[in-house]
Amino acid sequence: MLPAHDGSAASMSGAAIRNFLKSKGADVSATSVSRMKQKIDDKIHGDLVEIPKLLERHTDRQAAADMCEFTPFLGGAYSVLFKGPVAIPGYVHPDRVVDLPAQECTCGYWQDQMFPCVHAICAASKDCRRIEDFYDAKRMSIEHFRDTYTFKFLPWPTTATLQRDDTILPPQLEPLLNGLVKEG
Repeated sequence: MLPAHDGSAASMSGAAIRNFLKSKGADVSATSVSRMKQKIDDKIHGDLVEIPKLLERHTDRQAAADMCEFTPFLGGAYSVLFKGPVAIPGYVHPDRVVDLPAQECTCGYWQDQMFPCVHAICAASKDCRRIEDFYDAKRMSIEHFRDTYTFKFLPWPTTATLQRDDTILPPQLEPLLNGLVKEG
């Protein structure tokens, strides 16, 4: 058990954790201590650690929401016009319809990525709603990512032999008039 400073393990620094482990005979790397500290903080505060890229997108979109003009419709829908800078010179960003209760936007990004687009964030901020209510924080966490993509990898054995199937033939190629070949 780790010693608690100020009655809480949350106030322990990484150095304190490392010194404690060293006193018990365990020499642990700084990255391991950092991961331990993060796990302790997560357990104590109950916070989910978001994937850093998504957190960065969230911050960028919040800033972009200030560059939107919106018109409210009925039933929680909004027409949103993005007036910020665009990547293509001369491009005019079209109006998008955002339906907050259905979590849909006509740009399609929200439905595809399951994370609010710029238009949805603008509408949510103007509607005084928390953006965190529009995506699944557990699904966007590092733990979920690790659970999804960490699995035992078994490479193809080098001693295995493949059986040749003579019933499978390559496609017949037809010559074109100009000498090129057209696949059949």
